[in-house]
Parts: sequence; C-alpha cells; structure tokens
Amino acid sequence: MSYITYIAVIGFLLSSGCSSRDRGDYSYNEIEVEYLSSVDNIMLAGTLTMPQSNKPVPGVILIQGSGPHERDQQIGKHRIFRDIAHHLSKKGFAVLRTDKRGCGHSEGKYVFGDIENFTEDGFSGIEFLSNYPGIDSDNIGIIGHSLGGLIAAKMATQSDKIHFIVSMASSGYWGRDALFEQNMQWAKLSGVSQKEFGHIRELCNRTYEIWMLDSVTAEGEQEYEMIYSALAQYLDEELRNIYYPEPAQKVLHYYRQPEFQKAFQMDISKIWAGVQCDVLLLKGSLDHNVSDRSSDMIEEYLRSGGNSRYQSIILKNHTHHFQHCKTGRPSEVQEIDEAISSRALSSLTEWIISVTND
Repeated sequence: MSYITYIAVIGFLLSSGCSSRDRGDYSYNEIEVEYLSSVDNIMLAGTLTMPQSNKPVPGVILIQGSGPHERDQQIGKHRIFRDIAHHLSKKGFAVLRTDKRGCGHSEGKYVFGDIENFTEDGFSGIEFLSNYPGIDSDNIGIIGHSLGGLIAAKMATQSDKIHFIVSMASSGYWGRDALFEQNMQWAKLSGVSQKEFGHIRELCNRTYEIWMLDSVTAEGEQEYEMIYSALAQYLDEELRNIYYPEPAQKVLHYYRQPEFQKAFQMDISKIWAGVQCDVLLLKGSLDHNVSDRSSDMIEEYLRSGGNSRYQSIILKNHTHHFQHCKTGRPSEVQEIDEAISSRALSSLTEWIISVTND
C-alpha cells in the first residue's frame, strides 16, 4: 500500500522477564506509525513494537472494546494493550496498536464510527503489517478485547490473511440477549432472587427496542427513564453507582450511537460459525460484564461451522480486564494495582506461539 507512512523510531527497549516454551527474549524497537484507513482515507495513528530479528517475525494487531479508546486501551491507571504489546514483542512478535478513529492522534470522529468502520480500520492495520519490512505476512493474527473480539471474528470471516484470533472476554450473546445476561449477572451479584429474572428480561427487551428505534419521541424518552430506573433498583448501591450512574437520557444517547446500532443487530452465531482460523477464547471466571456461558456459546457457534481449531481458557479469579481478584466487584477492581496478570499474558503468548510458524 503506497499510503503507508513510517514516522520515527522513538525508543529502543531492552527485553527481560520469563521465557515461554523455550523461546528466548527479543530486544525490540517501539515505532510511531501512521497509515490511512481504506474506509475514508482518514489517518490512523498507532505504535508498532518490532522485535530485532534476522528473519521475518509474526505480526499481531490489537482491537479495542467498545468506547472511545486510544491505542493502549487505558482503563483507570492501567495501559492494558501497551503491556500486551511489550510482552508479545519480547517473545518475537510485531504488535500494532492504534488509536480508534477520532481518538488520540487518529483523525475522524469517533461518534460517527460504526462496527463496519472499525472492521475496515482493522483490515487497514492488517494491510499495514503485511507490507511492513521484516513481518511474515503469512503469520498475522488479531487479539480483540470484548467487542474487539467480535470484530476480530468478523474480520476472520472476510479475509484469508488472518492466521489466528484471540478473543479476550467477548460475549457469546448480543443485542437484547447480551443486555439481559449482563443485567442478570449484576442482579445475581446483588443477591437478587432468580424469580425476578423474568421481569429483568422484560425490562431489557424493552430497553433494546427503544435503543433500536429510528427516532425516540418525548414519550419514549420518558418510558426509557422509567425502565432505566427500574433496572437500577435491582442492583445494590455499589453496583448501581457503577453501572447506572448517569442520567437516563445520556445513556440512551450513548447506546444510540452508530458503534452500537449496527453491532447490536448482528447475528453473531453466523459470524463465529464463519471463522475457520485458529481461535483462542480467553475469559476471567469473575468477569461480571460477560456471561459465564459466553465461551460455551462461542464454541458451539464454531463447531456449527466445522471449526475444531479452537481452545477455551477460563482464568480462575480474573476480572473482565484479566486482573487477579477475589470477588470481581467494582470496589475491589478499582483498587487492583495489577494491570494484566502474568498468567493471562503467558496463556495467550504460549497459545499464539503454538499456532504460528517459526
């Protein structure tokens, strides 16, 4: 691609740390890069960590979850994607992480982007890696977190250039089902009886219907505010302050943005059934944002499409962002100093090494 631009090497990082399957540690360069999205030619800005090697190395692109994330997918004080990139590059992988369109140094407007835009931006990143000197274009994969895992699956169904995908904490449910599963998990954590789940589902179904309307009238906004309040009442004070802190109208506007409108209407069973490359499903056992049954559902979708090249790893006592925890409750998660656990890093690294060619 003629429009790929390499900007500057900003630092040289010496590697250190543990070994993985006898693969030695690499030194690597951290490079600021820019390239154009194939969607609308906006400039996307990112960082490439490039191992020093005398032969081509495998490449990995990182895809963020929902929301206006920059390249490191920083959550609180933790820079999760930076840590993943540095760990993988120590093990010999070139890793690209990019600011979402309209975020950080990337051009465009995030609020106008939808899942199709983000998918095409991902393909632009794959093309960038395929053409970058020293990267093995036959050994390129994707790591996607949360919604990014679904984008990775979507990309894998549309391109034979993707050698593997890692889905970190992605939901096996979508649309109204994902909304219910999430609220049900929070209600269970709040001690709500199972007999209340039917009403929670009704409220979630109506929430979804309002989110998907072409336009929302004043009466619809008022109804949504009542539903929002009713769902919030099923949660204890701590969870209510975390998951239902904003005014209802602000939340309604957020979920009616393009990023969610198309994504919520996709049939993810068909997307995952179309994935034929190697797949790792990674999830924390105390992830209260994604249903406990999500990995089982995705495995079922993969099998329905004839894919047996997958592995599922449930990390005991890990959060949605793969930190060690005891309960996974927000009050605990906010105090965790660990950015991403060494166990999570070693699990995904060892699997990627096992499915890439030396």
